[in-house]
Amino acid sequence: MAPTVNVSNTTPQEAIEYFRAKLPLPTTRWDQVVGDIRGKAFTVAGATQMGILHDFTAAIERAVEEGTTLSDFQETFDQVVEEFGWSYRGSRQWRSALIFNNNVRSSYLAGRWQQYQRVKDRRPFLGYFTVGDPRVRDQHQAWEGTVLKIDDPWWDTHYPPNGFNCRCSTRSLSQRQMEREDLKETAAPPLDNTERYNPHTGEIYGQVPAGIDVSWNYNVGKAWMAPDRVFGDRIMALPPQLRRAMLDQVQIRAADADPAFEYFANQAVMTAAAGQDARGTIRTAAWLPNTVIEQLIGRGAPPNNAAVLVRDRELVAMTRSVEGRVGLDVDVIRQLPAVLRNPDAVVWDAEDAVVRYYIRQEAQRWQEVTVAVSLSDDASVRARPVALRTNVVIDGRVVDTPDLQDGRYQLLQGSVE
Repeated sequence: MAPTVNVSNTTPQEAIEYFRAKLPLPTTRWDQVVGDIRGKAFTVAGATQMGILHDFTAAIERAVEEGTTLSDFQETFDQVVEEFGWSYRGSRQWRSALIFNNNVRSSYLAGRWQQYQRVKDRRPFLGYFTVGDPRVRDQHQAWEGTVLKIDDPWWDTHYPPNGFNCRCSTRSLSQRQMEREDLKETAAPPLDNTERYNPHTGEIYGQVPAGIDVSWNYNVGKAWMAPDRVFGDRIMALPPQLRRAMLDQVQIRAADADPAFEYFANQAVMTAAAGQDARGTIRTAAWLPNTVIEQLIGRGAPPNNAAVLVRDRELVAMTRSVEGRVGLDVDVIRQLPAVLRNPDAVVWDAEDAVVRYYIRQEAQRWQEVTVAVSLSDDASVRARPVALRTNVVIDGRVVDTPDLQDGRYQLLQGSVE
């Protein structure tokens, strides 16, 4: 059996990165956000004020990074309740411990998953262990000693935590270590999926394996490491109010990734300058803003993803000027995420199903970046490679002022006056 997860038995850097990447999301109920999107969202049921979430986020981050305790967190909890007049359900002791334990344990186990991936060629097995006391749930106790390959799909739903206040953990194992400890690879326990629903509202949560709480049937490590195209898909599946709140937080954090994108763009440009082909590497360039998404929904063209991706090949092509076409400045390419976050105008081209971003260059000249929008009923999207089944930057060039009198163009944001 394995000890409860704590700072002493795992390298914390990955755990810190996991928690820092979480986006605060106001919610009124615990079940408003379920499934793997929880891997990138920080929620506290009933906490609808951002000030509450920010204070709790800072306190949990200290716990993950510095090892501060539940008692330390409870001091913050009391201060938040007093400052914001927050009315919460349950006792102080129970509610504060629930927030603290769920987030700290999830952070360390997500960090461990990333560590496991780095050493799985030498330690290809993963074992499931409980803390072994009478409070362990019967189903979790039945999983004690399960040893499977780390890539076994069972871990997609059963990698801990597997519920509120779950204290289960895992260990990565080498073949030699298993022989030394007399452990053997086991068969994956049955999923025993059952349909769960809210008995008070009748809301159906869907199929969840027996022994796992609703909203915990996902792998915290995989959810964190999932590409932005997956996260962008999950955002669009949220109810409108939560979708707007999540995208607001994504936009606030987006600038943190600008230096990494600039490095990516520089590499693409240098590769092209050396006469070599781009490698087809993909990066997130931006996120569709709420204003654009809601305008598209209103026009009967709802996007099914919020992320905007770009390949290095397109970045290189966008810098080139050929007959009848003027390429974008290299500085625009390097700063593409910031450019897409702050355009002078955004236009929907209904004929080509693309969004065109415009940045004024001079009086009647504009830098135009074209994004193909991922629509659920669009056959061209379904035909794309999996990694590109989202909104994709497909072109960039210098153009004259767009003619909005043409019926194919519809202004979504800003002005071209």
